[in-house]
Amino acid sequence: MTDTAPAPRQLTPDEALADVLRVLKRDEEAHGSASTELIPILQSLCAVQQQRGDMEGVLAAARRMHAILEAAHGPLHGATVTHVNNVASVLRGLGRSDEAFTWFRRAVEDGERAAGAHHPIVATFLNNLALAHADRREHAQARTLLERALAIDTAAYGPHNASVGRDHHRLADVLLALGDRDGAREHLARAAEAFTGSLGADHAFTVRVRDQLAALGSMS
Repeated sequence: MTDTAPAPRQLTPDEALADVLRVLKRDEEAHGSASTELIPILQSLCAVQQQRGDMEGVLAAARRMHAILEAAHGPLHGATVTHVNNVASVLRGLGRSDEAFTWFRRAVEDGERAAGAHHPIVATFLNNLALAHADRREHAQARTLLERALAIDTAAYGPHNASVGRDHHRLADVLLALGDRDGAREHLARAAEAFTGSLGADHAFTVRVRDQLAALGSMS
């Protein structure tokens, strides 16, 4: 009979945090507190803090990563701009909508300057800024941003792409909030086509959009 080694015990969230902080301290001593070498361990710190439900801890780590990257590469480096968006997303999750809005708007502006106004990454940032507008019930502004994002993604990827489906889906939600049921129905139909073509007819996103489309049709 062959002996089987027992599976290693999984660390508790608090034990994982202590382990990550130990490694972070070691790397700070080796590389300095502002080194880009710290980014991977700070990403691990974000993941552990999220697992623990400590979103303020996630925000602190996200802000630190952004500061390190901005100091190392400047504000218009791709990684720096991506982390502006990441900080904004954490702020939005914390319900700090005004701060999130400012950071999302900065991500769009910096992304346009860094990559050009028609780059797909800018479409992602436009989507997030649109969500921030929707949080503020500024649905007309959200619609304009999502229409821009849709045009960028469609030009980059064609109509049958998951990002295009996302844009159509969010536009449908905004149009419903604006009372445009026909427009919402059209974008839901196009979202269903995009998700079917990119993810398959049975994917959860496809099924959800088809269900929304059917429900909207039944309320006509």
